[in-house]
Amino acid sequence: MKTFRLQVTHQPLPVQVVLLDVDEPTGKRLKNGLDQQFGEERSLFMKCSVESDEDIKAALQSTIDTFGSINILCNNAGILREGDWEKTISINLGGVIRMTYAALEHMNKLSGGQGGVVVNTSSVAGLDPLPSCPAYSATKHGVVAFTRAMAAASRASEYGIRFNVVCPVRVQTDISSPQFLKTLDSSPTCLVPCRNLQSELWSRSLLDPFTNLLKSIFFWLLFGSFAPSFPRKYFIEWGKKNIFLQTPQESA
Repeated sequence: MKTFRLQVTHQPLPVQVVLLDVDEPTGKRLKNGLDQQFGEERSLFMKCSVESDEDIKAALQSTIDTFGSINILCNNAGILREGDWEKTISINLGGVIRMTYAALEHMNKLSGGQGGVVVNTSSVAGLDPLPSCPAYSATKHGVVAFTRAMAAASRASEYGIRFNVVCPVRVQTDISSPQFLKTLDSSPTCLVPCRNLQSELWSRSLLDPFTNLLKSIFFWLLFGSFAPSFPRKYFIEWGKKNIFLQTPQESA
């Protein structure tokens, strides 16, 4: 998912950006790129594992110390390792929950925070499970359910935080590379090899990480630039006109 993260952070947004990743070389390289484009005072990189409560707490506190507040959280860490399903669950779902709960202490208006926006990255596998990736599918379903539950909690208790989830179909990242899918085929828990999975999903064209469509979705979810009454979670089939909308009462 590195490609997706890189494209998210390179958008010209009116914010300061804090990058958290276990991949320190890539994180520092991205930080240098942001410094050149927007100035050194606009971004910060910290090595952080979403499996570590200590790492998360330290990263969030450093963010507060450097920039004063946390207003936006994008949970995008993810792996696809069916042969190591416990780690897949710990990062893909556990990481989202750990980071969200920790950030809530700083963002929640009930705790003195300013409120804000949380955008979680799930997958089309969070809407329709992939036979070849049962553990991955379970984590992405969990991200969708967790986001919906948090949105309902925020509304009921007036946290002042909007919770949204995006479910990409096939985005051009390292996870969708032919070499990665070949490796996935060899997993002992791969029930249906990817090379033989002839569903519509895998036959669709790959999306570039930030086409104008995806840019618009993220700008909308983060800054509410569209009509507030319109549902804030939807599913678009690439190359088709089918759109899946959540019910209005679930709009965060």
